[in-house]
Amino acid sequence: MNKVIKLLIGLGLLTFVNFSALQLFSQEIIISQNQFKSKLYNLNYYIKTAIDDKSKLLYVYSGDTLITINLSKFSELGRFKLKLPDLQEVSHEVLFPKFLKGELYFVHNQGGYLFRLSNDSLVRVDNSYNHKMQCDASILVRDDTLYKFGGYGFWSNRNFFTYFNYSTKEWDVVQPFNQEVPPGVSFADTYIDKNKIYVFNGLYQDEWDYQKSKELDQIWVFDFSSGIWKYLGKRKISASNYKMKISGENYFIMMDKTSLFKLDFPKNRTYIYRSSSLSSSIVANSIYYSGYMYLFTANSSSDSPIILQKVKEDMLLQELKDVKRIYISPNRIYYLLLIIILIPFLGLIFWINFKRNKNNKRIILKDGEIKYQKLVKQIDDPSYKILKALLDKNELDTNGLLELIDNKDLHYSHRTRVLHQLITELNLKLTLLTGINEDFILVKKSELDKRIKSYYLNKSMF
Repeated sequence: MNKVIKLLIGLGLLTFVNFSALQLFSQEIIISQNQFKSKLYNLNYYIKTAIDDKSKLLYVYSGDTLITINLSKFSELGRFKLKLPDLQEVSHEVLFPKFLKGELYFVHNQGGYLFRLSNDSLVRVDNSYNHKMQCDASILVRDDTLYKFGGYGFWSNRNFFTYFNYSTKEWDVVQPFNQEVPPGVSFADTYIDKNKIYVFNGLYQDEWDYQKSKELDQIWVFDFSSGIWKYLGKRKISASNYKMKISGENYFIMMDKTSLFKLDFPKNRTYIYRSSSLSSSIVANSIYYSGYMYLFTANSSSDSPIILQKVKEDMLLQELKDVKRIYISPNRIYYLLLIIILIPFLGLIFWINFKRNKNNKRIILKDGEIKYQKLVKQIDDPSYKILKALLDKNELDTNGLLELIDNKDLHYSHRTRVLHQLITELNLKLTLLTGINEDFILVKKSELDKRIKSYYLNKSMF
């Protein structure tokens, strides 16, 4: 009996430990009892978020319901059905929550409408209208100011920031201080790093056919402190299969079916991780905040509830596959092209200099003179003929050289002594000219007849 009791206690402790471990590494809150379906909108239009950084509150705008979550305790504080204003062009899909100035606002993603949350209803605060000139613009908050970048309308995309002016209650344009600006784009992503906002991804219009959209492969950054745009380069990682993202301040992950791409713009690095069962369960854009990921997940069943999970980064990013640059700087491309052009040119210059230096270290025979570098020495005709003949042929025997000397009236032995004397004097002259203490005209025994001497030049010096 005691053994049974001990076994039950052990199982209970094991269950408690496992449950505690699960609670430690992954916590969950049910957002919706079933997944939304729409032919026009994906889940990113049904599940949207905003964070109150001071109070550590997360607002989840799910369908027609607003849910408040305490991030410190990761517990739900309440939820209610959000009442919309009586405007024909306002629906839950086109409103995006943003927290600023201590209150929760809802931005219309097509035009100028802006609403503030009051109890369970929305109160309009703008003097604008739904101009539909910034459809699907990027919406962001910086220094308690609400901004939009880009957006589509009237067969073209915008390429500037607008901000909501609380004094006039209208939207004004942020005027850049340089002429280099990005192309107009909609559906763009942004990455905020202090005063800099990086703009990437999204769609722009074909300049030859305004009804066609193309994927933006450029990376731009806008510095709010200087008001200057800068083109950083072309994106190296394709975003054509990119479906969802996990984003936060100084944080951005793109996801597709096989990989997760963590982007670090200040370092220009993309960390590529292999997808996992957890990443495959993410069904909507999620957020990163204060060291944790808040992921909207569901299983493959159509009636599965949508759950918000709080997890550490290493639970999602486990297997690093590769590290690449986010973009290639245009300066880097120019440098590469310059190197490609310069290498053959420098090679040619090197070859010319090598030949010139090589020739400078060689003895040149020309017009009865021998030249070495800048030194020139006149030589007699027989000596010139001997050097010329030895240069033209690999080697000559004694008789071959004697024919070059105009003293046939002399006895053979005398002519031979004269020849040896000429060769000795030539070696001495060449040594004095070059400063190299070695024989330039060499002698050896003939391979055909050992009694016959053959003469040849050290041609490495000529």
